[in-house]
Amino acid sequence: MTDAAIARTGPDHRAAFRAATFADVLRSEWTKLRSVRSTFWALTATVVLGIGLGAAISAATAHGYAKFSASGKLSWDPTGYSQAGVAIASLAIVVLGVLCISSEYSSGMIRTSLIAVPKRGRVLAAKSLVFAGVTFVVGEVTCFVAFFVGQALISGHAPHAALGDPGVARAGGGRRAVPGRPGGAQRRGGGLAPAPGRRHRQHDRRPARPPWDRPGAAGLMAQPGHRVLADPGRDSAH
Repeated sequence: MTDAAIARTGPDHRAAFRAATFADVLRSEWTKLRSVRSTFWALTATVVLGIGLGAAISAATAHGYAKFSASGKLSWDPTGYSQAGVAIASLAIVVLGVLCISSEYSSGMIRTSLIAVPKRGRVLAAKSLVFAGVTFVVGEVTCFVAFFVGQALISGHAPHAALGDPGVARAGGGRRAVPGRPGGAQRRGGGLAPAPGRRHRQHDRRPARPPWDRPGAAGLMAQPGHRVLADPGRDSAH
């Protein structure tokens, strides 16, 4: 009976070895990413910072909109204010990216990964794809939720934007407008401001022309090698 058991487990009855495919590597990287606590806390920090800071900044600026100057109202950007927390929230994504790589090396699991999949490029590609997919989904959800929450807080106090306005969907998708710059405001809420995604001419900030260069000046501006002509009126008076 023992001989029969040994015979059944001999080399002829071993299971055939199957090389790991790229789909297997993707499943492995997904399991490693979602099984560590740092992933949960980093993504939670991303959502909380992106939505919470955007809501706080939107509410604060909307309540102070009535005190803005004329130039401040022209540069009003409700989309940018609601997305103001996304830049800080992206720091949590950076931390997660570092932990995604460094934790496997610190624990020594990288040896097991490379034994199962000797091709380092395949492991790196799978790890990058899984990380990019997870952060993309979380980032998009955070951006759009922050936009809707921010516009709800701005509405009734200042001009607000809608998702169908030009340039708003693009900003909600992650390309955030810089707060305070033209483009992003809308004729909503009883206010008059630039439409989203449209740029307006800045005020002419060139210095004023000097007195001697203005039309009807008393003299002409001196050129290299020439003398300044005196005012003919003054000479005739004397």
